[in-house]
This record gives sequence, structure tokens and C-alpha cells, in this order.
Amino acid sequence: MLLLQRRVGESIIIGKDQEIEVVVMGYDSGDKKLTLGIAADKSIPVFRNELLTKERQDAYLKSA
Repeated sequence: MLLLQRRVGESIIIGKDQEIEVVVMGYDSGDKKLTLGIAADKSIPVFRNELLTKERQDAYLKSA
């Protein structure tokens, strides 16, 4: 696992040319929740892992 710290407006590059900007939208220390905004090209699928079924994950990975 790679852990990164980014400043406002900075981004990361995934692979050769996939740029993703992650923005913290809010933080609630009582509930230990972090709200993220993810700005990525439409060609980059972004999923919440807990919502994907195993079959959908497998199908996506085979098509990628």
C-alpha cells in the first residue's frame, strides 16, 4: 500500500497517463469518517468496493 499526502490542487498519476485528483470534502473526527471528492477522467472507473459483487469485480478485471 502506498500512502500519500497531497496539497489542495495536487494529484497523482496512475499508470502511464491516468491522472486522479483527490480532494478532502470533509472530516468528522467523532465518527472517524473522511469525505473524499475524486476527480478522474471518465475512462477511469471509480468504485466503492463494498458495493461491488464478486461477479462484477471479476467481470471488470477481465475486461480491463
